[in-house]
Amino acid sequence: MFKGTVSYYKETMERSDGMAPIQEDGIWQAKQYYEDAQSTSFDAQVGAEIEILDNLLLDSADIKAYYREKTSDTYKNVFMQREYQALPKNAAKWSNVATKIRY
Repeated sequence: MFKGTVSYYKETMERSDGMAPIQEDGIWQAKQYYEDAQSTSFDAQVGAEIEILDNLLLDSADIKAYYREKTSDTYKNVFMQREYQALPKNAAKWSNVATKIRY
């Protein structure tokens, strides 16, 4: 007797909201985020079942062969931004204060 199964699975994901990846030099904000991912899977199984009546070693045999293929593809686009915080927004006012404090 022959037997077999086949299955196919496809998943598609699209996100437009997410977090920026962690950077070594501080926290960055994600201003725009887009991610598109797709994964597919194909599985096949073929088998045969054999019954042997006149053999001393075995009475039956079950033979199976498997095949699996899986692919995954991800596209991610993140526009990251952070505010430079070395100088305040009103830097001219602070520069005058800094010059008055210096000796």
